[in-house]
Amino acid sequence: LVLYGQAALRCAAAIRAMVLIEQNAPGTYSEDRMPSVSIAGTDDASLADFGGGLVPLGSGWGGALGTMTVERHLERIAEMTGAVAERLNSENALVGGTGAQRRQAASLLPLLFEAPTGDVFVIPSLPSELDGLATKVRVPDSAYDAVRALLTDVEKQQLSAFWIRPPQESKSLYGVQDEDVRPGSLIYALYEGAWVEAKVQFVNTSAGKASIEWAYDKSESDLDLKDLRPKMDKEALEKRQRSRAIGAAWTLILVGPVRARKALALKALAGCEEKWPGLWSTELLEAVEELRGTSEEDAAVNADARYIVASTEAKTGSEPTFQRLTRKDGPGTLKRIASAANCIMKLFGPSGFLVLGTHEERARALEYLAWRCEEPPVGGSSGSTDSGGASVPQSVEYVDADGDRISFRCRVENKETGEGPALDMFLNGEPRIRDILTLRPEGADGPAARTLQLSGTSCTAGSKILCTEVP
Repeated sequence: LVLYGQAALRCAAAIRAMVLIEQNAPGTYSEDRMPSVSIAGTDDASLADFGGGLVPLGSGWGGALGTMTVERHLERIAEMTGAVAERLNSENALVGGTGAQRRQAASLLPLLFEAPTGDVFVIPSLPSELDGLATKVRVPDSAYDAVRALLTDVEKQQLSAFWIRPPQESKSLYGVQDEDVRPGSLIYALYEGAWVEAKVQFVNTSAGKASIEWAYDKSESDLDLKDLRPKMDKEALEKRQRSRAIGAAWTLILVGPVRARKALALKALAGCEEKWPGLWSTELLEAVEELRGTSEEDAAVNADARYIVASTEAKTGSEPTFQRLTRKDGPGTLKRIASAANCIMKLFGPSGFLVLGTHEERARALEYLAWRCEEPPVGGSSGSTDSGGASVPQSVEYVDADGDRISFRCRVENKETGEGPALDMFLNGEPRIRDILTLRPEGADGPAARTLQLSGTSCTAGSKILCTEVP
């Protein structure tokens, strides 16, 4: 059989042919009788190692899990890695693609088939071959159930989710570390159920004990280290609790296409923040690092953090103030801007927000947000003033080629409801598109340059995308 065409299509066709042969003549292929699938003649150097081969399914997977389950897992592997994966028989699968894709598929097979514990996939560690396909998020135990609820439709997003259990030897959130119990350190010690001020005199780490001097009467006692607690202010104690929680957290691993897995990872971070306020909002840059990744694909879709700066603290030359986001319509404003810029934006408490997307998408979203967060003009004039002092009308009207009366009207901010400012489009005096998200010409010159395509919230049963020709 000789196949012509693109390398990926030739490989897929060859594997499909071998599967059909095995189905009609069982036993044709095995580990001892397995011709290699080589894709010769490709001019693309990146496909030099393109090919296919047999991958054992493992002991009893084919029969124990059933044909439908095995094929569903192989379909998921193909979606996540870009490889071709088909069930050959009850013992083997055929996998084709680049060398990296085949290695990734071979690493995913045992995870999908061996990891299930109920409906949760728990694995001891992630194979290094999958690092470029994965995003890892640390999830404290208190947020585990909330984040797990976000994974109900993970397969529809062409993703697989795995969990790594917390370290077995995790210290109490209020426990002490070595630096807390050095001689001379001020601490709290447990005395008859109450925490009392004391000073460390001597530490026997191997025995798990310390000699302390009570502050109230200068007497000394020997106590277990577990009965000691560092003396620190509220802010320092919260940082210590957060550090311990992160150190003893579950690790959620999302495997699949970069945009889908990072979007779900961002939702997981936001879910953790809801259960533990301050977990990520106090360390937004650390949250960005959770989403960064190591592969070239990871670099294409990344996250930025922005802090919400109070207007009274904003200085000339500083980044735009986003204080508006603390208002009632803050989440809605971010959602509309994210939709317009084709990215994802999430508020993290009153501290700031994260924006996820390509570099261009993030820049577009932040520029749009900076414009939306500008204070509305003061006074009762019918127009506003731009930065250069020119008058900007609150509405623009014209009659198009079909004789319809088109009107674009600026809806000013309503401080009572927290809505606006926004731009709406009216057709013959009736609202047609509200909260316009995108407004751009269809071309660079000629008639196309005068045809505007706009999208937003439709006020009728019609489409939310319209085109209008400007005279």
